[in-house]
Amino acid sequence: ELQLVGIIALVISSKFLSTTTYQIDLFDFEQLCAYSYSKSQIISKEKAVLIELKWHVIPVTILDFIRYFIYCIKSIVINEKLPLYISSLVLLAEDILVYKPSQIAASCIVLSLYHKGKIYKSKEIEDVTGYSFDSLKECVIKISETCCTIGTKNLLPNFYLVSPEYFSNYFRFSKRNEHKLTFSDTHKKLTTMYSSN
Repeated sequence: ELQLVGIIALVISSKFLSTTTYQIDLFDFEQLCAYSYSKSQIISKEKAVLIELKWHVIPVTILDFIRYFIYCIKSIVINEKLPLYISSLVLLAEDILVYKPSQIAASCIVLSLYHKGKIYKSKEIEDVTGYSFDSLKECVIKISETCCTIGTKNLLPNFYLVSPEYFSNYFRFSKRNEHKLTFSDTHKKLTTMYSSN
């Protein structure tokens, strides 16, 4: 039944991740497996797989954590676009992906608040995220370094095609150096602040 399990994985993922207007039907999956399995067999196995997985079929991502944290933090107004932009840059840096998604998300929020000149130390942020500011230190600084260096690589044009809304809302990217300098200043301040504590 290995082929059937593979088809079930496609069935489940298509329900969550389909980006087309065309609704994929079970008939399509029947065709895909050359009619080796009927619709009732596919439905039955799908139910068995979901029960075995205890319905945990969508992994929680950095973006989910950012949106959740921002929703829960009531004392500080946070525009989610800057933390989301920073988290998108993080995906280009492999050394940051060793941290937990929740830790990266919390660090992106802290960095975005600091970058916008807001008070970043807040008991509420620590309570909501579950991370103290000291425990985020290493991750925040690495993300800050990534934001500084990303503009010096040839990644910005490709990234612009993926997420132009982040670019237009927060930074002027006609000159790559502006981006680098903006985050360089933030990084220097962060490093000084953390080293003084």
